[in-house]
Amino acid sequence: QDSTTHREDLRGRVEEAEMTRDEARAMVEELRLTHQRRESQQRETETALVHLRENVAEQFSRRERLAQEIEVGRGSMEALGEELGSKQTQLGKSMDERSRRRQVVRASAEGIQALHEETSAWHERVQVIEKQRGGFRDQAHEMETLLATLDIKRNNLEERVEEQYQGSFQDLVATLDEGDLPKELEKEGDVFQIEQAEELLDIKRSKIGSLGPINHLALEEFETKKERLDFLEKQRDDVEKARDDLVKAITEINRTAKKRFVETFEEVRRNYIAVFQTLFKGGRADLQLISTDDPLESDIFVRAQPTGKVIDTVSLLSGGERCLTALSLLFAVYLVKPSPFCMLDEADAPLDDVNIGRFVNMLREFSRNTQFLVITHNKLTMETANHLYGVTMMEPGCSSIVSVSFHDVAETQSDQELSRAIADRRKNVDQKAEDQALDFGEEEAAEVVPEAEADTLEASE
Repeated sequence: QDSTTHREDLRGRVEEAEMTRDEARAMVEELRLTHQRRESQQRETETALVHLRENVAEQFSRRERLAQEIEVGRGSMEALGEELGSKQTQLGKSMDERSRRRQVVRASAEGIQALHEETSAWHERVQVIEKQRGGFRDQAHEMETLLATLDIKRNNLEERVEEQYQGSFQDLVATLDEGDLPKELEKEGDVFQIEQAEELLDIKRSKIGSLGPINHLALEEFETKKERLDFLEKQRDDVEKARDDLVKAITEINRTAKKRFVETFEEVRRNYIAVFQTLFKGGRADLQLISTDDPLESDIFVRAQPTGKVIDTVSLLSGGERCLTALSLLFAVYLVKPSPFCMLDEADAPLDDVNIGRFVNMLREFSRNTQFLVITHNKLTMETANHLYGVTMMEPGCSSIVSVSFHDVAETQSDQELSRAIADRRKNVDQKAEDQALDFGEEEAAEVVPEAEADTLEASE
């Protein structure tokens, strides 16, 4: 037994010695690796030091070379500066001489041009005088011929008038009253135009011929037609008055509708911002009219940017975000004018559980004034209902409706917090709008004051 114990003791000591040997070997190997790493680092450091020394020497030589080049460049620059000054002086003198010569040439050219124009004007004037002289000769000959022809015609007319009216032409002219003549008949001096007189005579004769036989019932027909005309004119006046009244009424309706629409739109916009920031826990939202000239026909731009996203259109949002945006707009309208009933068909389908909770809290808040009928398959939405209706088929081919009522549903703390959050958001939006209105009014006042000062200065001048 002592030998067995001694042998086990020796075996334990051997095992401890082997373990100590293994640890020593591991330590020696680690020290060897550490020594190799340090030698490698030392070699890399020495190589880097050699490269740095070479770079320093190269930089010093390069600096000396650049200094020499700078000195040479300075000398060249001074020489070029002196040469440039002399060239500029010569160029200035040459430019002055060229300008002087150009002025002399321009003055000479203008004088020559003036002489040519004056000569051409005299030639043209002589030609015009020659043409006028020839024209006057032709006109004098034509006037003599025309005068002879008119004398012959006058004699013939006098003879015809004396034969037709059996009297002297001079006596007949003396007894003629000009008030009986047509007003359209023109006179050249004291002589009437024969062609015009004959033309007027033919017109009168044709009119008399076109009248036909005399109608003795024309006066009675005129009275009948006049009564009909008066009746139609009265109806026309009534229609025009009604049209004017309708235009005024439409204008007043449009003006009132625009005013009420703008006011309601502003209320909906502020509510939309407040509800959107409540549902999304922040973000940016707004409603803008595309055309402010005619707000009733204008399109509406819906801005919706959740926190951490920068988008241009609502179509870039996810399905759940677009659903919450639409619900924000719906509830914003309900805040302005609540409706007694509202039906939502699968409105919560794109929403996850977190957004379902926000949607349910919003329904509880608005259920005070509106009765909601929600068609849904979501269990969280069903849990918040006061009445639950479902369709089941207990027997094959026979459907039945099952209803469950939940009475005395108390308002939860989350409903109160949601109501306060929406109210706080709306107060913030209203405060920002009032601040912007005050800033805009101050800017207008600041613009009006300088204009009044300018008018005062002009009046004093």
